[in-house]
Amino acid sequence: MNSIPLQYESLKAVLIHMDANVRFQISRRLPAIRSTEKLVPLRIRKLKLDGISTVVDNTSYNLGIYRDYEPGEKIPRKIKMTNDFTGIWHDLDKYGFQIYFDSVLDSGDISFQHPNDPPFDAFLNDDDMSEKIYSEELKVNEKAMYLRTGQLPTGKALEEPDTSGEWGRINKIRLKLAMETPMDILEDFADDARSNLVPFVCRRFDRKPPYTCYIQLTIIRNRKTKLIERYAYNMKLYEAMKRLNTLFFGGRRPAIQAQSVQLARFGAVLRLPVGFRVKTKQLENGYDLNDWSDGVNLMLDPSCFPLNVLKLSICNRGRDDFELPIVRDAKKLIVNNSDSQFDILPILTTLSNKEVVLADTYREVPIQSYFGLIENWLDSDKPVGTCYSFGIKQEDTAKGLLKVIKSRLENAKRTKRCISVITGNNTKLEVFYVPIKNPRSREQKDFMYDCKWVLKIRIVRL
Repeated sequence: MNSIPLQYESLKAVLIHMDANVRFQISRRLPAIRSTEKLVPLRIRKLKLDGISTVVDNTSYNLGIYRDYEPGEKIPRKIKMTNDFTGIWHDLDKYGFQIYFDSVLDSGDISFQHPNDPPFDAFLNDDDMSEKIYSEELKVNEKAMYLRTGQLPTGKALEEPDTSGEWGRINKIRLKLAMETPMDILEDFADDARSNLVPFVCRRFDRKPPYTCYIQLTIIRNRKTKLIERYAYNMKLYEAMKRLNTLFFGGRRPAIQAQSVQLARFGAVLRLPVGFRVKTKQLENGYDLNDWSDGVNLMLDPSCFPLNVLKLSICNRGRDDFELPIVRDAKKLIVNNSDSQFDILPILTTLSNKEVVLADTYREVPIQSYFGLIENWLDSDKPVGTCYSFGIKQEDTAKGLLKVIKSRLENAKRTKRCISVITGNNTKLEVFYVPIKNPRSREQKDFMYDCKWVLKIRIVRL
């Protein structure tokens, strides 16, 4: 029985309800419908963008460099590990040294590098000192293996580590540790050192490395199913990433619709097609937004604002983020404080967000700081529905806070885990805490894994 092709309008009606990853595959395999597919709004539940990977719903697309050795050739341990994963995440030069192109920006790209930080290529390990370090590591490890087994790798003569000056002191300590290291781990360390030295040898004698490089695309679905495709290494990784994202998102007239968008890790460069726009009400992984809010604003459709949810990672350097409209106007703000020296509570008193969650903090929040926030609320006449939540590890913290409130505020009414204070205008301030009973619950996802309780401060009607 011959199948009848879908008509134009019928095809559009089918595509709009189709899984985004299925649409990518259909568009790739059927060029005849590609232009139609690009016209239909693309709906995504979760979009995660990074420098060398893109995640769409339950499917991740990862690029890397695969190093293919000749059959029978021993593959160094750490290279095998990266090959088995997604390949190395950086380009390689003709000798095997890593090279970075994060400073290269094309039209449409968005950089998440801090403007004052040095470029990644400032940390390349391709100088004489790096070679010396790897060489001494190998000599020490091989000497330890020889002293313990009386054997060396076939055709290898024992080379004594450097005993002069500071190198002598360092190598003496290294040898002592190597003599106590399990043999299998010691062999791995020696294998790693040999692998690190290969590019130096190749450069010295202008040789090719003992492998052929390919660009590897690793597609992982539901964290289980893994599909691998390899291509000739005739372009740089950032160029391949640009081409991949253009294949997915380029030429789409309507903005992409995503329930949530997760921004790149710190230091990454997003390789996006020109005109890339996404509509979302939930943005995750904001970090030092003050440095690249312009790029984020270009990426997000104006209809996104105000955001329903913004998950913000903060440190002392990022305190200015709280002054940005994208942060202050978000209806729900989830804050991860990763700086143990940064006291975030004073900043929380300045926020006008309806809901704030302090998801985790590496700084213990004292009871007096919580009480200071409560006093601020009583003085500032917060609107009904305002609610701040804090993950706490010890119930004693919450008990102590309720005790302080009861003793220092008039007309405070307390039950076992709750205390309330009349605030005027037919409203009251409630402070209460509840246990996190299910570690997989929605509440637990917003807090650190070791938080056992959620402390809430909110304004409700009488």
